[in-house]
Amino acid sequence: MIKTNVAGSALSVKERVELLNNLAAGVATTMVPGTARTTLQYTISLTRIWEQLLEEIAPRPDELTLDIGCGFGLVNLEIGIRFDAPSVGCDIVPEFIDGARVIEGHLRSLGAISSKATTMFGRGDICNLPYGDSSFEVVIVREVLQYLPDPSVAIREIFRVLKPGGRVIIEDLEDALYIVEPPNPASFSFLHDAISRLQKMKGGNRNVGRQIAPLLYKGGFEVTKVSTLSEGDFVDESSASFERAFVIEQLMSAKSELIESGVVTGEQFEENINDLKSQPYNPQFRMNGRIAVQARKPS
Repeated sequence: MIKTNVAGSALSVKERVELLNNLAAGVATTMVPGTARTTLQYTISLTRIWEQLLEEIAPRPDELTLDIGCGFGLVNLEIGIRFDAPSVGCDIVPEFIDGARVIEGHLRSLGAISSKATTMFGRGDICNLPYGDSSFEVVIVREVLQYLPDPSVAIREIFRVLKPGGRVIIEDLEDALYIVEPPNPASFSFLHDAISRLQKMKGGNRNVGRQIAPLLYKGGFEVTKVSTLSEGDFVDESSASFERAFVIEQLMSAKSELIESGVVTGEQFEENINDLKSQPYNPQFRMNGRIAVQARKPS
């Protein structure tokens, strides 16, 4: 965690965003291994991707933003840091909302976010949002549609709570854009496929990225921009060891559900996870692809 002897208000925007992410990482170290901790760690890793998108959508101080599926509230707090703008964050998981309030408390205690940039966190389901019609100028949705059996229901709710002329940005996975060289170990591919099959059984879709623009258009929005967000990295042996541990923790957090759903047997899971743990850390090129779509509700 960053230690500083100066008031947070004296730090640059970049330094305050770094402080936010270090505070979040510090909170993650206090959590027991499981879905909540891996979700927070994963969210921190997306900071670089979302930096440009936030600058593009740039909420004004007089605009209220809703982040649906806010997780631990990092985007909400970054909006406050970058734009002095208010926001609301909602998530269906109460543990995430509790964590968001903890991180916000640490950030505000350091004076790293303006008191004008109010943030409110609460529980909310994207398919049945607890907000009135035309409540927000901006809506943000990150990697939520991939879990929904019928994303069009969510699009209708977003349209309802957004003010006329309001802006929405939705980002989600597109697994067809995942490229690695040399290939992953067979045990990794087996377990990754098991996660995909579990998600599909529950009505989800890890290729939902390609559907976002058509869904918004059919839902009455004017699509204004489509972006492919690609992360291309070369992972050396030292980085690979850290990432392998993170992936294994993610897989372990899903172990019970994978087995109980019948996607894999306990024996298959143990055999493949143990094989993955034993694999050498090979240098690898890796690219992850996501799709981000910006749209406007007609005035």
